[in-house]
Amino acid sequence: MLLSFLLLTGSAVVLSRNHWVQNYLAQRLVNYLSEELKTKVELGYVEVDFLRNVRLERLRIYDQEKDTLIEIRQFQARLSNVDYKRKEVVFSDVRLYKGYLKLGYHTPKSDFNIDFLVDYFTPKTADTTPGKVWDIKMRNAKLEKTDFLYFVETDKPYDKHFDPNYMLFQDINADLDSVIIGEPWFGARLKNISLKERSGLTVVDGSLKTIIDRKHMLFTDMRIKTPKSEIGDQVELRYNRMRDFADVYHKVIFDFRLSKSVLNLEELQVFHDWFNDRSLPTFVNGRAVGTLAKMEVSSLLLESLTDQTRIKGSGTLSNLHDLDHFEYRLDLSDARVAMADLKEVVYELDSVSAIQTIEAADFSGQLNGSLTNVSFDGDLDANPGHFSGHLMLDFAESLMPCNTISKAISNNGISGLWWKMGLMHTSTSLMFYSRALASPKTTWIWIWIFNCRSTP
Repeated sequence: MLLSFLLLTGSAVVLSRNHWVQNYLAQRLVNYLSEELKTKVELGYVEVDFLRNVRLERLRIYDQEKDTLIEIRQFQARLSNVDYKRKEVVFSDVRLYKGYLKLGYHTPKSDFNIDFLVDYFTPKTADTTPGKVWDIKMRNAKLEKTDFLYFVETDKPYDKHFDPNYMLFQDINADLDSVIIGEPWFGARLKNISLKERSGLTVVDGSLKTIIDRKHMLFTDMRIKTPKSEIGDQVELRYNRMRDFADVYHKVIFDFRLSKSVLNLEELQVFHDWFNDRSLPTFVNGRAVGTLAKMEVSSLLLESLTDQTRIKGSGTLSNLHDLDHFEYRLDLSDARVAMADLKEVVYELDSVSAIQTIEAADFSGQLNGSLTNVSFDGDLDANPGHFSGHLMLDFAESLMPCNTISKAISNNGISGLWWKMGLMHTSTSLMFYSRALASPKTTWIWIWIFNCRSTP
């Protein structure tokens, strides 16, 4: 009954040449939809000419919590075809200006706010399985100055950095083709993509193909450019139902496949302040699969643009959603690190004079750590000089004067092991190191690097 009403009213709007009649019939359609959907639907203006060029203005659909769900300031297109047998509506030369889509959960236990709309337009067959929906297809479409918000209302405040529970993408511009809305839910080819997220993440250009349905989101042939990085090739999200996004950290499986990508670490500051001023650009290739809470890295290859650093291995990343507690484990099969490149990432090392004489080091073993510490078990060849055993670096923050920390460390001894201890510091940093021989075959080295204030 609904589809018949929509098609009959829509046909009448198209066939009528009188704008007053068109808007009268369109308002009848809007009022009917409001009653059927049990929510508010608004339409400011509609116009269809004899060439079937369609113009809509100020369309707004509310969700069942009386919040904006979909808003379109202006929509222009040519109605190319309506196929009743195949249940298809085809538009061409589409321009969508200042759209707004707000998807999410008003409470952690509420339904996805667009579910009622999807369910209503998905007819059920006699055995209650979803029937064939009408597909809306678009050719040669353009998206201009559009915003998208995804949210999950929780008791906790949203993070000032990129937060999967509150993603606001603004000023989205893109050219689209092969667009389908229906079954699958959404599919398209996009190019000339640009946008900005509230965290500061900025895309200046991009292209990809996408398919989104009830079980997964797939982005292929992906090339995303930011001011200093370029990321490709494919990302897939897998889930059992949309409700899984209410706990995206633990229930949504991410499958990242990166190739021919260039990542500047400094741009990761949109995720955590630790990345500020750590500006090493790096070639990245690899694959990682898992949740944001725990992700398995089956392959990883990092190479600096200077060709002096190369890290190859596999491992595990934990707590990607909470970088204050982020941890990693990498099993290194082939690694060479140039000290100049390392100091671009770990600039705390720049004030340690003993390290200045080392040009590069070859590694094989296991690397474990977080954003504030790193430990290494294995073999290290510093050319000249060889180390085999356990090495730990800890980067601490302190408001105490450097000489106060120095005295405190010097007054504490280490017993039970053969050991050697030393201190080096400048006015704003201090390195404390300790070496212990636990057995004839095992050496432990601990290094603490403090960022501290100068002595009064």
